[in-house]
Amino acid sequence: MAVLAGPRVAALFRDVTPPSAETLTTGCQWKIIRKIAGVYEEPRKDAPRIKTKEKDNKVGPYCTKWTNPEDGKTYIPVTTDSAIDRIGWIDASTLTPA
Repeated sequence: MAVLAGPRVAALFRDVTPPSAETLTTGCQWKIIRKIAGVYEEPRKDAPRIKTKEKDNKVGPYCTKWTNPEDGKTYIPVTTDSAIDRIGWIDASTLTPA
């Protein structure tokens, strides 16, 4: 009998839904540390890029971090008029506290 293991199987047992707008904590500012950073409609690597931010731009106001169990990346939500719900997502590795 085969035993199922690995990150993909583990992802089946974790929540793959990002936090809702009502549960996001606010009060943080972040600074872009790479030349450019994409802002995405959803926190996943294959989501459409809706905006691009440049190095030293500041974004916020959310403090919540969410790790997508499917791609292993951690994302931070940011306010943007470009997103349907006014919340875009940036790869946390492109940010530092401002």
